[in-house]
Amino acid sequence: VNGTIIPPRVDVNVTISYKLSNVPVWNTLATVKTESNSHYNYTWETTDEGIYEIKASWLGDENTWPAESETKNVTVTPPPDLTPPTTTINLSGVEGNNGWFTSDVTVTLSATDNNSGVEETGYSFNNATWATYTMPFNITAEGTTIVYYNSTDKAGNVETVKAQTIKIDKTVPSGSININNGDAYTILTSVRLTLTASDATSDVHQVRYSNDGVWDTETWETPSPTKAWTLTSGDGAKTVYYQVKDKAGLVSMYQDTITLDTTPPTISITSPNEGAEIRSSSLTITWNGTDATSGIDHYEIRLYGGSWINVGTNTTYTFAGLGDGRHTVEVKAFDKAGCSQVVSVNFIVNISQIGGGGPEY
Repeated sequence: VNGTIIPPRVDVNVTISYKLSNVPVWNTLATVKTESNSHYNYTWETTDEGIYEIKASWLGDENTWPAESETKNVTVTPPPDLTPPTTTINLSGVEGNNGWFTSDVTVTLSATDNNSGVEETGYSFNNATWATYTMPFNITAEGTTIVYYNSTDKAGNVETVKAQTIKIDKTVPSGSININNGDAYTILTSVRLTLTASDATSDVHQVRYSNDGVWDTETWETPSPTKAWTLTSGDGAKTVYYQVKDKAGLVSMYQDTITLDTTPPTISITSPNEGAEIRSSSLTITWNGTDATSGIDHYEIRLYGGSWINVGTNTTYTFAGLGDGRHTVEVKAFDKAGCSQVVSVNFIVNISQIGGGGPEY
């Protein structure tokens, strides 16, 4: 706002007033002094739109009556909007590891524009087919989904397309553990584990092992198809626990059990008695056997120096055609873990007629 006082005056107070054209009340905008050339200037900054009436007035002096300028109309319009809006994205879900979510993800888009205002926000899953955003939406598919999004303001400015990658893995990894190729029993605490681990979405990250299933001090390690492992001591059922963790942080657990049996079975021959004299060329051997942990698998028997005969779980066996003299029979018991125990009995066969000069010992 500027003007000149006539006749020229220096350092005169000029009051600048304004009002909206449809409002009767005037408002004082500012009071300024004239300069050496009788000019006055004032810069008015306003963001309010409308049609304004502006005038200047002064009180006069001994040579000049008070006066008022003519009224000028000024239309205030906002500057052109050349700035596109800004859109932000918010993802809500259960966060896992390495940027993965382990649940469905809710996507919320928010747009702002400080000038003309937001006209529309859109999103797309392929940057080709777009939908108008009206409310939060869910991503449920496992794997990687890319959400493209942008906004347009009321002045027609279009925001550069943005992209957000969303990774979802809701499924625990798969795996298996097998002790000593599936054997039911072992006689050693040292065993070999056969292992599998897979994850279709985020991939397997680490595994760990335990003898008690309490995951307190066990450390995670790189997966391997086999592993040497030591069972806890003491006969009985032993379970090895196996955890698999994928890159999203999901954990699954598997286990296998084997029976440790380091104690051989107990066996005793009940007939004949040690040193017995037998008056027959045939003899039935009887015995008893037990195994507290894995149980008896089978028995084998032989005449001393002969071949072993597998008699299954029978506890009797008859030898025929025995000749006079001293004989030794051995009976061996095997448990299901492979432990064995051998006992023997000595006896004498004497089938010569009484008084007929039997065998000399």
